[in-house]
Amino acid sequence: MPDLDTPTGHDDAGRPNEGAWWHRAAFPALAVLLMAATSAPYLVAAVSTQEGETFTGLVFNATDTNQYLAWIRDGSQLQVLFFNRFTPEPHPALLLKPFFLVLGWLSALTGLAPVAVYHLARLIMCLAIVWGIDRFTRTTLARPLPRLAATAVACFSGGLGMPLQRLGVSFPERLIEQPIDFWVPEIFVFQTAYLFPHLLFALLLMLLIIERFHQGLVSGTSRPIAAAAGLAVLLALVHPFDLVVVHTTIGALTLLALWWRRRHWRFALTALVVVAAPSSGVVGLNAMVLNSHEAFATMLSSSQTTPSFSQVALGLGAGPVLLALVLIPLGQVWLSQRRPPENLQSRRARKKLAKGAGAHRRSKRPLDRPEWPDWIVPAVMLATIVLLVTLPVFALRRRFLMGIGIPVAILLIRGIHSLAQRWFQRSLRLRRVAWAGVAVLMALLLLPGSVLRPLHDLEHELGPPHRRAAYYHTEGQRAVFEWLQVNASGDDVVLSDWRTSNTLPAYTDVRVYAGHWNHTVDYRRRIGRLRHVLQTGRGAHELVRDNRIALVVVLRAQDRGRRLQTIFGGLPGAEVVFRHEEAVVIRVAPGEAKE
Repeated sequence: MPDLDTPTGHDDAGRPNEGAWWHRAAFPALAVLLMAATSAPYLVAAVSTQEGETFTGLVFNATDTNQYLAWIRDGSQLQVLFFNRFTPEPHPALLLKPFFLVLGWLSALTGLAPVAVYHLARLIMCLAIVWGIDRFTRTTLARPLPRLAATAVACFSGGLGMPLQRLGVSFPERLIEQPIDFWVPEIFVFQTAYLFPHLLFALLLMLLIIERFHQGLVSGTSRPIAAAAGLAVLLALVHPFDLVVVHTTIGALTLLALWWRRRHWRFALTALVVVAAPSSGVVGLNAMVLNSHEAFATMLSSSQTTPSFSQVALGLGAGPVLLALVLIPLGQVWLSQRRPPENLQSRRARKKLAKGAGAHRRSKRPLDRPEWPDWIVPAVMLATIVLLVTLPVFALRRRFLMGIGIPVAILLIRGIHSLAQRWFQRSLRLRRVAWAGVAVLMALLLLPGSVLRPLHDLEHELGPPHRRAAYYHTEGQRAVFEWLQVNASGDDVVLSDWRTSNTLPAYTDVRVYAGHWNHTVDYRRRIGRLRHVLQTGRGAHELVRDNRIALVVVLRAQDRGRRLQTIFGGLPGAEVVFRHEEAVVIRVAPGEAKE
């Protein structure tokens, strides 16, 4: 019986290896399983649509996803640069988003709605990320079965925060407010594939850049370095936060290469500059352009929420615990790899090695020395992320956690594989039993966090009636969208309640008074001013004048006490231009804007 761990297509007797066919089918099957598992919650939400409602295609974080849909709308109009439609200030189009630009072009070419193209990209990126993780694991694991196990763990693992909450475990407020798997889903591949295709694409670029850079360092060739440089520039435009992790990781790999091999130092440093400099320049240029106008400068601030160590540790779940259990065998493998070969122990062999070193300095040919550990790449990536999250100098530490589960999964399987080889070297049957036991253990520890994430969203996001408006549009909302798309211009500023204001740019071309907490200039001040007007009934004319508001959209389900309709509909010159049993649209006279 051939060993299923064997990477070749034939066994020692020349017969076809069973590992060949299952390896070719396993990774596509894993990708299809990821697509199906991450799409199931959307199907459940679609089936749960009530009479008079239309499912939006969203199940979590509609606030940010509506921004992505607005960018796809801009791209579908064949615009290369995007506007910020979530703030009322007049501004030119300056925002470049290649991922959503391509999706917008695809929407224009196929006629599909932006949300349909968004989900199509999500499914495609599920296929791509499984391929990317498999490619990245090749830096550590050469054999198919361990690679498949590492890819599966990376794709389907989740944290312990949600499972513990389901079991009734309470979290002390002084120690931890909430595990990070509740509010930073992008740290897990499964949750990213379930929600955010552009972050999945950014994670794929991260893995490919590090893998290509490592390949260039090992082989001493420039083609992988050039590929890494191009991918880094693309990542700078897609999700520049991840470049901090990438640059730090490849910088650490460069230092390790210089220390470990002490050769080709010029090539290693040149490779680092070639990859890091252009992408850093793109980030700097983009920041300078966005800072040139206040409508875009607010995007650079992003979220200042930083996780604590306890939040990260509990949110990651069983990964760090299991990783600690395999550090000892990893250390043993490292020490065994650092021992020089037997033929280098003699005095004659050492002289020959010294002579070869002199020839190497003259010819710049690679020197025959023991290679560095095969697990060094994921170990460096994991150490980099932990360091960046721990250092207090970064205000955006949660951004650096994306994809941390991938190096954890690779190191975990690497350690288990080394243990299986040492303990069950002579028995293939015991090795299979060990792998099966490990698979069951990992499923029990890692899968509940991924399974409970969609269940949590279906219960807490789509369940409460006051939240359903963000995920299920009523007939009145759809009627307002259609009327605005036909009768309003792209320069019109619309005032509405905050939830409706967040939705309008995703389905129409208008700008809104206050639609997104991070993309609206002075969002809190604007919301506070609107609340003051609704509470006191004073200052409505000044608010309309100062912000050049042309239309007021009132959804009766969101306008408690009809304060919005009464106050702004009573302004001089105001008139109702669209009426529906669930909504009205009022045109107001903004007058001269206040400078």
